Amino acid sequence: MDFTAEDILIPTDHPCFEGHFPDHPVFPAVAQMDLLLDHLLPRWNENAVLISIHKAKFPAPILPGALVSIALKIENDKVYWRIFEKDKTYSQGILQFQVPDS
Repeated sequence: MDFTAEDILIPTDHPCFEGHFPDHPVFPAVAQMDLLLDHLLPRWNENAVLISIHKAKFPAPILPGALVSIALKIENDKVYWRIFEKDKTYSQGILQFQVPDS
């Protein structure tokens, strides 16, 4: 299953910007993981449990007010992700899940 969500606005008033970092706010990696899981689990498997993150790279910071897209490719218990805007990659990697039997 492949999935792309487009035009996700990172709100300028998101609570994470208050402490990460006060003079130069960036959308932290943990918030990016939350964003991914919020878009992935309802469309795939609400009972899947994230067990590890592989090859995570964050080559560019996501700033307040950014308009991003998420691309997800699901292969068995692994999800390949990319958060991007046009030709700019903000983060990418592989999420590995424990998926309960149906």
